[in-house]
Amino acid sequence: MLVRQLEEELRMRMRNPSVELQQQMEMLFTENEHLTREIAILRETIKELELRIETQKQTLQARDESIKKLLEMLQNKGVGGKMLEEERMQFEFMQARLIESESRTHHYETLVRNRDQELTKTKRLDEFRAEIQRRDQEILAMSAKMKTLEEQHQDYQRHIAVLKESLCAKEEHYNMLQADVEELRQRLEEKNRHIEKKTLTATQATQERNRLNNELNELRDHMDIKDRKINVLQRKLDLHEANKKLANGAARAGEETTALKMQLDEQKKQLEDQRRKLEEHKKGLDSKSRQLEEKEKSIADVDQKLKKRKEKLDQLEAQIQKQSTMAAAGGGGRGDPELQKRLSEMQQELESNHTELEKTREDAQRSQVEMERLLQLVQMSQEEQNTKEKMIRDLQEALKNAQAKLRSQQTANAQLEEQRRREEVEVQDKSVEVNIKEDNVQMVYDLKEVKRNELRITELEQDVCSLEEALTDQHKGEELQGLHEELTKKDAKIMDMEQEICALEAALRDHSHMAELEELVGVVRQKDERIEELEEALRESVRITAEREMVLQEEESCRKQIMEKVGKLEQRLLSLQTAHALRCSTCRPLLMRLQELERRLTQLLAERREHLQDLAQMKQEALEAAISEKDAHLALLEVSGIRTARQAEEADQLHADRRRLMEKLKEENEWSVRLLQEYSEPDHMSLGPSLLDLDMGEDQNCTHSGNHNGQIHQQNEVDQDSLEAVSPNITPPPT
Repeated sequence: MLVRQLEEELRMRMRNPSVELQQQMEMLFTENEHLTREIAILRETIKELELRIETQKQTLQARDESIKKLLEMLQNKGVGGKMLEEERMQFEFMQARLIESESRTHHYETLVRNRDQELTKTKRLDEFRAEIQRRDQEILAMSAKMKTLEEQHQDYQRHIAVLKESLCAKEEHYNMLQADVEELRQRLEEKNRHIEKKTLTATQATQERNRLNNELNELRDHMDIKDRKINVLQRKLDLHEANKKLANGAARAGEETTALKMQLDEQKKQLEDQRRKLEEHKKGLDSKSRQLEEKEKSIADVDQKLKKRKEKLDQLEAQIQKQSTMAAAGGGGRGDPELQKRLSEMQQELESNHTELEKTREDAQRSQVEMERLLQLVQMSQEEQNTKEKMIRDLQEALKNAQAKLRSQQTANAQLEEQRRREEVEVQDKSVEVNIKEDNVQMVYDLKEVKRNELRITELEQDVCSLEEALTDQHKGEELQGLHEELTKKDAKIMDMEQEICALEAALRDHSHMAELEELVGVVRQKDERIEELEEALRESVRITAEREMVLQEEESCRKQIMEKVGKLEQRLLSLQTAHALRCSTCRPLLMRLQELERRLTQLLAERREHLQDLAQMKQEALEAAISEKDAHLALLEVSGIRTARQAEEADQLHADRRRLMEKLKEENEWSVRLLQEYSEPDHMSLGPSLLDLDMGEDQNCTHSGNHNGQIHQQNEVDQDSLEAVSPNITPPPT
């Protein structure tokens, strides 16, 4: 299509020639008319000479006949030798004039033939000159077209670079959003792990509570058994006292009974103390069980909230993926008014985002005040949790707004892509380019505003993280305090048990003579074993807490390693996304368009090479014809002989012209050889393969997209140098 357009332009220019061409054509026409007039004059002179020659021949024939008649008359009449001699001399003179006239006629005929040849050659030269001028004009037009195409190509490359930068910025924004989502996901996972640990501790506490309840029930059973045994012993003692009173006397029996009563009173007091301690322990266990139930309820509530947050995050990730796929598909362009309308909507969204950020700041300040109050009052931790959840919801809404902003920017980017494609078709429309530049400036400003908003959102998220860490530290402190309280209570319980055991042992030593108390010794031994089991359980709980702390430290180290891996993966993702910017669907049509332009450039250069070769061949043929003409003139002069100075000067001039034509023919041959060498070099026309290698290299090594961009820029510089190197050879050497 481009070649056809150029041919049509050349035809239009040939139809409407310039003033110089008209002047040259007029000069050629006048010269041609002058030559035709000279040819007509020469032909008339030749005709006159031929008539003269015929008349001279007729006169000579008449004279020959008269001479013959005179000779016959002389022979017949015997005229004297003097008359014969005069007649003979006249006859010889006439023969010499006849020979000279014949030679002159031959010379004139050769001149006429040479003149005809010169005229035909001049006509051919005029045709060749006209063809050369036409070809030169075509070449100049093609060179101008090539310059315009090169300028268009450079404009496209600059526009592509700007679009690539905008795409990279948007990819970075998308990566930041993905990183935020990953951080939220990691926080949820950490909270899940923390909740699982709390559930484990709660289950262990419930198990411990059940075990302690069982122990209390056993102790109650043992105490009931002891009470019954004490009642039995008391009855036996009463019987024994009665027997002793009957047997030994009143005084002795009274002393023993008083002693036994005192011992029984002490044992009753000890039993009441143990019962009171058991009741207190039971109340403490009931309060602990209530606290555990409340903790379990709060853990269940937190589980439900975390599940809801997970679902929200999954929905956000799905929305982000849909938006990325929609942005990659990049659909339909709109006009300038729609762009302005979209930009106004984006500004409104930015203002709303500013207001929301102000709200989030106010909420952050409120949350900080609430946090200080919560640090002073531990009982209001649930309210702090609610404010934290509210902040998270606000941040999620801000994240949704940022994602909506990203969607709007992606749609605006698609519109800009469509507008750029229209610009490729309508390159001469400068006003559209100015509008697009203004839109690009507005987009850069909008991107800066979005980045500022994102930085504010990240700062708010950091504040939320600090609040969460403070809460987790507070919960850890509360858990440690609870464990210390449980340990102190268990130690107190163990001390009480040991005191009870000592009292029972003392009572057993005092009442060693009673066989019934042996059962109490067995019960005490069982209690000792149970106490040892409780001590082992306490040691096991301490060991479990130490192991939990070790596990927490290991999890912290694992988290650091995972964060390092995530950083490496993010770097790799950035490299893949930069490679994706080269391999995106919006850039590929530009590359295809660039390849088509480069193929057209190679075709035009090939056609130019063919035209120049044809021109060189025509010039060579014209020079060879001129040299052969000079050789023919020299041969005629040498055949006719150089008799005068004018003929000698003409011969020298012919030799000089021949040498000049030979030198020019040599220069033309060298120029044609140099032209073929220049057009045979592969480096001057390697635009297309470099871009094809770039397009193929995107799939092979995606991490070197920046090197590919450098290669494109370097290749374009090489191609520009090659075009500048070829452009001086457009003008042929002078004929």
